[in-house]
Amino acid sequence: MDPQPPQQQATSIEPSDETVFADALAAVSTEQWKDLWVALDAIAADAPTATWGGGDAVDTTIVDGVERPVVQMPYPVYSEPMALPAQTECLSASHPGVRHQ
Repeated sequence: MDPQPPQQQATSIEPSDETVFADALAAVSTEQWKDLWVALDAIAADAPTATWGGGDAVDTTIVDGVERPVVQMPYPVYSEPMALPAQTECLSASHPGVRHQ
């Protein structure tokens, strides 16, 4: 039996998920944390956090010779406070690939 060559070792070390997450949290400014908490307080005080949109018949189509409705997929319409956290840089802490301009 011929010996097998050793497997190629990675030449670069990538940071762990925990390191990426910790770095993202550390990059959030005090002002951004305040904005996030204000937004979260507004969510807690606001009811409801979302309503449903869509779900309406918007057209018709023919399937197997029968006319059938085309229904728009229902979707949530978020209240203003729900939209605020997504507009802050704090989102990058949980989604490091997301960067807001």
